[in-house]
Amino acid sequence: MANEFGFDMGAITAQLKEDMNKKNRSGEKKSFAVENEFKPAPECTVVMRFVPSSDSYPYIKNATHWVRENGVVMGYDCLRGVEGKECPICKYNQEVWKLYGGNSTEQRTAYRAKALARAQEKYWTIVYIVRNESQPDTEGKFFRFLIGNQIYDMICNENKETVDPITNETKNGVNVLDPINGKDFVYIRKKGVNGGFANVDSSYFDSTVRPIHDKNQKALTADEIRANNLTLGELKKTADNTMTEEFIIKNYAMKFNKDIRLSSLNGSASTPVPSAQTAPSAPAPSVAPTASSEKVSSNQDFLKSLDLEF
Repeated sequence: MANEFGFDMGAITAQLKEDMNKKNRSGEKKSFAVENEFKPAPECTVVMRFVPSSDSYPYIKNATHWVRENGVVMGYDCLRGVEGKECPICKYNQEVWKLYGGNSTEQRTAYRAKALARAQEKYWTIVYIVRNESQPDTEGKFFRFLIGNQIYDMICNENKETVDPITNETKNGVNVLDPINGKDFVYIRKKGVNGGFANVDSSYFDSTVRPIHDKNQKALTADEIRANNLTLGELKKTADNTMTEEFIIKNYAMKFNKDIRLSSLNGSASTPVPSAQTAPSAPAPSVAPTASSEKVSSNQDFLKSLDLEF
């Protein structure tokens, strides 16, 4: 209703609130935290099981280009595989390889001198904690667990076929994600030397193939798994929650004074280093800067059929 000045202040106030809410939503920072993440103690031995997520992902693969130079550290989303985007760092490295790469010592040295940081891969998985004496409150629960290539390779190696050197008999691998015919994983974490990365070299898969179970050796039912399992799909990187190619190029120039556009690598005189003042703001991803992943990896047999019967 209009006041004596002819203004409908109620409508104006409502419009201001709506516009402010839109502004806040467009600029708000999303949390980097991941709900229900398993964070092991600095030194521990944990018995766990890897399982597919309730939305049928075996894992979510993320990748980040970490650049460390002159005391400056910056992580950039690897955009390879993100729909509608191309990764400027990967593109740059591919072009460097074409120009300088090769098998000779001189070529390898030249490539390393010119190439940018390679993408480091991490994998979000789902684990069920069977036994964890250092954190007993985690036992009997499902968590999202971030692993590196070392443990990921162990999962893949368990699935490989092997040939008996004496009988020449081929033995099938084991899909350790299978809730019925999988294996317990004994995760052994030790503190890194002199503050370095944690050491998990002693971790291993148990030799016994068995159903998923609690610490009292009681097998979990399908209903228990379905009722308590977690999703991974929300951690998948998309065009909406990753950096833009423009941001990476301009921020790299600002942080490291380096033009990573291909035209600069090819010696174009018309490509000045992007102005640091024009670097756009990066979107705040919901988790640490990472790349997209596929729902099923075509080069891993054990990930091809995860619609499991319990």
